[in-house]
Amino acid sequence: MRYGKVAILITIAAAALRCSGNPPVSEPGQAALSAPSAVVINAIDHQETPAGTEVVLHGNYPFSYTSYQPDPRTLVLELLDVHVEGLAQEVQIGTPQVEGVRVSSVESVDGGKIAKFEFRNVLASQHSIRLDGHDLVVDFPSLGESGNAPEQNVVAEAPAGGSASGAAAAPAEGTPANAVEPAPSAQQSSEGAPLETVQPTAASSTQAAPGSSELKPLPEAAPASSAPETPAAAASSGRQVKVTRGATPSGSPAHTLLSVEARGEDSERSVVLTADGGLANEHFELKNPPRLVIDLLGVVDRTRTKTVTVGSGGLSRVRVAQFATKPKPVVRVVLDLTSPKPYAIVPTDTGLVVDFSEEGVRHALESAPAQVEPVAAPVAAETPEGRAGTAPAATEAAPAPSPETGSGGEEQPAETSAAERAPVNPLVAQGGVKIEQQPAGSSQEVAFRSAGRDSGNVMISQGGRFGARAISDTGPKYTGKRISLNFKDADLKDVFRLFHEITGYNIVLDPAVSGQLTIVLENVPEDQALDIILKNNGLDKVFENNVIRIATSQKLAQEAAARKALLEAQELEEEPITFTRSLSYAKANDVTPILKKIMSKRGDVIMDARTNTLIITDLRQRQDPINRLIDALDEQTPQVVIEARIVETDREFERDLGVVWGLRGEASQARGTQTRLQFPHNASLNADVNLPASASAGTLGLSFGNVLNSVALDVTLDAFELNGDVKVLSSPRIATQNNQKAVIEQGVQIPVVSTTATQINVEFISASLKLEVVPQITKEGTVIMDVKVDNSSPDFVNRVGDVPPIITERAATQILVADGGTAVIGGIFKLNDSVTQAGVPGLSKIPGLGWLFKNKSINRKNTELLIFITPRIAKKAESQEAHS
Repeated sequence: MRYGKVAILITIAAAALRCSGNPPVSEPGQAALSAPSAVVINAIDHQETPAGTEVVLHGNYPFSYTSYQPDPRTLVLELLDVHVEGLAQEVQIGTPQVEGVRVSSVESVDGGKIAKFEFRNVLASQHSIRLDGHDLVVDFPSLGESGNAPEQNVVAEAPAGGSASGAAAAPAEGTPANAVEPAPSAQQSSEGAPLETVQPTAASSTQAAPGSSELKPLPEAAPASSAPETPAAAASSGRQVKVTRGATPSGSPAHTLLSVEARGEDSERSVVLTADGGLANEHFELKNPPRLVIDLLGVVDRTRTKTVTVGSGGLSRVRVAQFATKPKPVVRVVLDLTSPKPYAIVPTDTGLVVDFSEEGVRHALESAPAQVEPVAAPVAAETPEGRAGTAPAATEAAPAPSPETGSGGEEQPAETSAAERAPVNPLVAQGGVKIEQQPAGSSQEVAFRSAGRDSGNVMISQGGRFGARAISDTGPKYTGKRISLNFKDADLKDVFRLFHEITGYNIVLDPAVSGQLTIVLENVPEDQALDIILKNNGLDKVFENNVIRIATSQKLAQEAAARKALLEAQELEEEPITFTRSLSYAKANDVTPILKKIMSKRGDVIMDARTNTLIITDLRQRQDPINRLIDALDEQTPQVVIEARIVETDREFERDLGVVWGLRGEASQARGTQTRLQFPHNASLNADVNLPASASAGTLGLSFGNVLNSVALDVTLDAFELNGDVKVLSSPRIATQNNQKAVIEQGVQIPVVSTTATQINVEFISASLKLEVVPQITKEGTVIMDVKVDNSSPDFVNRVGDVPPIITERAATQILVADGGTAVIGGIFKLNDSVTQAGVPGLSKIPGLGWLFKNKSINRKNTELLIFITPRIAKKAESQEAHS
């Protein structure tokens, strides 16, 4: 299979060469030779010099080649349409730079020959290749007595199937043994090595000639020395490893993991783990590269997809493996992140959700009580004898079998290599947290903690909340790995074969696809590059499971129209069926118009309002979608129990002071008090001040006169004071469904009689305290309430006839309250403060004596209304209790 993939690459290079219009020429000064019937490598020579080793492949005509390195110790040259039948299969070189050359010949897909030269050496990463006429020269320079390649040439990560040697390429000790190896990069050959395709040219360098096909792999982002960090490696270096036990599931515990799914866009990314119950879990984090690892305890992996590729929202991919089967099964889920980011693990009745959105993380931090995470103490480094300094001697590590399943459906241990059969030494940290140290050479992912961040101190930027947001984006989003392409007059079929090699896509071409391609793309996503090539050549693609089918746009449109016509014809031919569905919570007349939107042209629905039943007639193939939609609509509406505490306070103070006095004097002959004047002989005087209190609670009366009663003074003092303090407290409670109005009202209704010539009508006007609340339950578990308060009271003092006016106070608002939180509506406050004074002008202003000529009334009245509203999202039992 590997030979076939390489043959495709060489076929593309040869096609580009043949289409370039520049025939290969020899060195300057040589006459052009006619092409032989077959290109043959006649001999392999080598020469050892102090500068290194030079290996020469002698041919009879210029040829093209492709070079790559499947591992740091091997260099492979593949020559298209070149014969090597006359060469030995093993050619010994025996120099410090090159041990030998293995020669082989395979057949390409199109029936051609591919000659393969495999150089086995110790310094294959240091070499140069040049064409010298009909010969190909490979130079391996000497690097001195040390014999070590420079550090920058060591491959950082060995490809699948390859074994990288050297300290930098060796995996970190303690890596678990049963991890899923990462897939080869898109910029690698079929064996994981970078490709270099070179056409023959008169130049003596390795640059491609004009018109050649060249694939430019992008450099890896990670440096060569950055090996993945594992818990054991962190422990051996003295760092702390934090393992957090997840919340205990509320429902029945799960035994099987059913599926793993990535949902949401970049900023709302979440990963949903679905099981047959609640998932007990432990999770931890690793860095270099950043990973979140979740161990699902007591669960067996039954997922169909072991790797879910995401490539956006900071999440690269999600991998699933059976980490252990005995004594207790454990499934390990590894989330590969592009960078450390906050997350929230939310348990559900059927699994758990890993939420990376800001809202999800914020809600988890706000709702979760303060907890202290179990922190593993620094673990001593493992001694050469394989014993951890803090591990008890009696502790045994559980084996970590491979997630392979036998034919009987039970977990079967897979065959392991010598490295995998190495003993596993457990490291036991403080608090009973056990970390298993796996033998070197394994690649099971472990867990991670984001750099510089603790789960209790997650800082979330608030800038995005007020910034511009794209509500909809209809443009395509490309998430593939970035590649560079450079083709001139290359055959389209070969280009699509190359895409299969570098991307792993399963591609099927329509027989009508043909043509040539000239394109230069630098650093573009692979899926965007494919779309550009398709659009430029009038092609399109359709996805059929995991296969991409490519054909002309016109043909795909015709096939789509044909499928649509066939489907309509089948629907007309099929006999409809009739079935009924009884609804529990939804109303039949509300569901009917929704169902008609998804029914076929031959479908119909009839509702029975008495039994709340739907009678549905449609094709058999539409029955399941209709039933699923009815199940989604006929769900119990969440209810909210609203507890209101209404406090009304009324304080009143009144004080009245008044005086009433009269003065009478008489000079007359009858009383013997005449004036002794001729005129006037008789006189009388009457003075009266009447300024009593408005409401008399106490009086003091004085009378003064002489013996003849000719002079008399009567004085009455009035005083009144009133203090009132009234508090009214009510606590009504009502339950209502989501988005349904709840009304609480208390007060009186005042009858108003209106009389006409023929009848007498009585109308009741409400004077009450009325509270209207419309709750809306959000997905975060909070409650949005539209609140209206109307406080109306009769004013019997200012009656119009027998009808008192209504004093009205209203307030309306919308508030957001957490489940069980309390909102306060206040400010309905009224203060009356009046001072009334009446008196005799002038005399009432005399200091001290002025009180004999005036009265004064003080009236203060304060009224305040406070409303406390507490919404609670009710469970079924609470809702029934509230209704009762």
